[in-house]
Amino acid sequence: MQTLIRALFCLALLCHTGLLLYISFAPPGTELASFEELRPDAVNHMAANYILALLLLGLLPRCPPLLLAVLLLIAGAGVELLQGRLGRSASAGDLLANAAGIGLALLPVLVAGLSQGLSQGLSQGLSQGRAGLRGQDGEKTGRPDGT
Repeated sequence: MQTLIRALFCLALLCHTGLLLYISFAPPGTELASFEELRPDAVNHMAANYILALLLLGLLPRCPPLLLAVLLLIAGAGVELLQGRLGRSASAGDLLANAAGIGLALLPVLVAGLSQGLSQGLSQGLSQGRAGLRGQDGEKTGRPDGT
């Protein structure tokens, strides 16, 4: 079953990436390249990068989320630079919208990881504190050094 889910994530990622690349590099005025008529361009960038980040999170669960975010931002910057060289407009606003979409997708993962790390750290700190309050024979002494 996991193989099927992984294959579906791969297929969705390929389709989504192919559509994004076509839209990104299609000449101005091309039907699919003119999504601006439907929504503001920033919303399109946010949505596209949100979906892309979610697909990659599902496909690469062991990849650190911050590394994934950096790689997606580098790819987005590359697309913007290429668009500028191909007669389309390159925009820092588009890159910012990309970052917002990536951030929204990764936020739950980062918060869950932070929460898990804090609870593990708190648990370890409490257990170490309890161990320090016991003497060498295991008797509670009330002092960290066990005396």
